[in-house]
Amino acid sequence: MIVAEPARPAAPPNATPAYSSPIMSNESGECSILPAAEAAPPNVAPAPNVEAAELYNDARKFAPVNLLDEPHVKGSTSILPETLIATGAHFAAEAAVSRGREASTIRTLLPCLFEPRDFVSYGEVARFVVLKDYTVFIYGDESDTNPLYTISLETLTVEKENPKKLHKFSVTISPSINTNLAEEAYETVLLLDSKKKLECQFTFDVAKDKEMANNFILATQAMREISTSVGKRKGQMKK
Repeated sequence: MIVAEPARPAAPPNATPAYSSPIMSNESGECSILPAAEAAPPNVAPAPNVEAAELYNDARKFAPVNLLDEPHVKGSTSILPETLIATGAHFAAEAAVSRGREASTIRTLLPCLFEPRDFVSYGEVARFVVLKDYTVFIYGDESDTNPLYTISLETLTVEKENPKKLHKFSVTISPSINTNLAEEAYETVLLLDSKKKLECQFTFDVAKDKEMANNFILATQAMREISTSVGKRKGQMKK
């Protein structure tokens, strides 16, 4: 006959005393609730008197008019395209300007999710471009008083994009129907750094002037020659 082991003794009970409460009991066991303590009277100071509000229709009555009437930009800081052209610009024309597409890790890892090339319409990025003093001045329009931004050509090379071997980061301007290639009416010039990284691209409508892209490249070469000759003269003067 197999006999089970006796049960182990249980641990002694461990109880904590209940929190005290305002309920009191007398000797007979009857409970009573303590009355609420009287709170101190509030001590609130009256609000100070203020002047009556004044209605007005012209906000300038209370505005610093002398500051509002000041020009946003002090002095003459405008860089008009016509001024650059009149003072010896090497090139001025309309072009579609783009910084190219940005590098993307997702696009590199999952190229099937993207189009082979990005594209944009010519009119969407059309700008007015002026070359002077080895700098590209890029305006939103020929009538603008200041450029949107400028690009120095000091450390960049200029070359025409081969339509059969496109730069991987350039974008297609106004592609042909059912293709991701630009129409024959457009030619693109690339600005590249020493590592062939695309800094900016300029697409010209050669239907208006078939030599426009070539003239842009020739203008940059002319400015480089001028810059080089000036540097040589300065070196000779120092000797």
